[in-house]
Amino acid sequence: MNNDKISVIIPTNNPNNLNSIIKNLSSKKIDYEIIFIGPLKVNKRKVKKKVKFIESYLKPTHCLQLGLFYSTGNYLIQMADDCLLKGHNDPLYYLYKKAKSNPKKLISCRYSVNGVPSKNYEYNYLPWDDSTNLPIAPLMKKKDIIKVGGYDKTFIAVLSDIDLYLRLRQSCKLEFYYSKIFVDENKKYNKSNNLLPTYWNHDRNNLDKFWVRNKKKPYLSKKRTKIIQKFDNSPKLINKPQGNLGKWLYNNRYYFKFIDNKFSKILFFIIGITNNTRRYYINSILKKFKMI
Repeated sequence: MNNDKISVIIPTNNPNNLNSIIKNLSSKKIDYEIIFIGPLKVNKRKVKKKVKFIESYLKPTHCLQLGLFYSTGNYLIQMADDCLLKGHNDPLYYLYKKAKSNPKKLISCRYSVNGVPSKNYEYNYLPWDDSTNLPIAPLMKKKDIIKVGGYDKTFIAVLSDIDLYLRLRQSCKLEFYYSKIFVDENKKYNKSNNLLPTYWNHDRNNLDKFWVRNKKKPYLSKKRTKIIQKFDNSPKLINKPQGNLGKWLYNNRYYFKFIDNKFSKILFFIIGITNNTRRYYINSILKKFKMI
């Protein structure tokens, strides 16, 4: 055992998958901790070693910042509460060994849903442009995250991690490297807790504002177009609401009955067609299939 330690930060309001996550991330070869943060009431007497629960009703992005603030590891991974790491019997140690042997690279996982790997274009910020590929739950150095300012408080629930990864590439000159580990999403755990449909438009527009240039023919900028809005980490304010506000608790089960089919996924893009990046995305896909 060495002095390195991995902190896994997981914002959550979903108790259904936590035991599976704890078992999945256990390692005998690298020190680690799992930090769950969100509006969950937990009997602390039953909490296992290496697991922390921080009860918080602050927005999910603020929960990520709290995880960063309270973490004790020198490496960090951000994960969702409906996912497990697959591809190795000790995924944290595997990612750690890859990071140690590739110090100039941000070691990323791949992505799958119920065991089905994502298509290559699904890793891209701009789906038609393979040069805009993004990492999935990469292993990051805590000092690098602090160096680039942590999470941006203008995000509410989603995509603040993508903004962070792009700033790490910009400021720390890190290349993205995809390992053999998969972040596997289990859809049965996200039917009533998924934050995407509630906050996607706000946070995606936020991300585009920071990183996308040329509205008529969008491309990903190598430099962030605006200064990061940092959280105030002072003891008096770290646990107070900051930036654009949002709520954890809501019920969207009816949304998923509507959206979780092929026809509705097409409709989802049509609804957002006024967004320039989405319109260009649709046109690019149609051109590939020679439909326009």
